[in-house]
Amino acid sequence: MADQHLTSTRVAEILGVTASTVKRWADDGSLACERTAGGHRRFLASEVARFRQHEADTTVSHLSTLSDEELDALPYGVIGIDDEGTIIRYNATESNFSNHAPNQVLGKSFFTQVAPCTNNRLVYGAFKEGMASGSLDMKIPYTFTYVMKPTNVVIHMVRCQDSRSNWLLIHHNTDSNGGLIV
Repeated sequence: MADQHLTSTRVAEILGVTASTVKRWADDGSLACERTAGGHRRFLASEVARFRQHEADTTVSHLSTLSDEELDALPYGVIGIDDEGTIIRYNATESNFSNHAPNQVLGKSFFTQVAPCTNNRLVYGAFKEGMASGSLDMKIPYTFTYVMKPTNVVIHMVRCQDSRSNWLLIHHNTDSNGGLIV
C-alpha cells in the first residue's frame, strides 16, 4: 500500500500544533515534505509518524525538567507518576482528552482510581515489572474504555533514570496496533 500524502493542516491536527509550525518545520528541514506542482507542501504519513516518534523520544529524557507550561504544550498526553503509580504531573493535552482536570487527579493512583481499565496485567502488570527490574521503557497499543467510548492509544511507559521519575506518554490518533491514523 502506498504511503498517504497529508496536507499541512492535517499534519498540524495530528501533531497538535498550528499549520504555520508544520510549515516552519518543513522549511527548516526538520520535517520532510514534497512540493506539489502548485507549490503546496505534502507530507508522507510515515514521515509524520517518524517525526512524532523522534520528538517524543527526545522529550522523554527532559520531561522532569519541563515547566508545567512546557509540559502542557506537548501534543500528547503526559502523566508523571511515582514508583507506586500515584499521579504527580498531568498535562493539559491529557486533561483535555480525559476530561479530568489536573487538580482532580493529582495524588490519585492512575491504575486504580483514574484509569481503572488499565488495572490489568498488560498495563499495570508491565509497570510493576518495570519497577521491579529497574528498567521501564515500553510501548503498549491499548484501548481506553473507562468513562468514554473505546479509544485507541499507545501508552509509552518510561523511567528516566537521571531524575528517577516515571512517565506515561499517551499518544492519541492511533489505530489498535499503534499506527498513525491519518
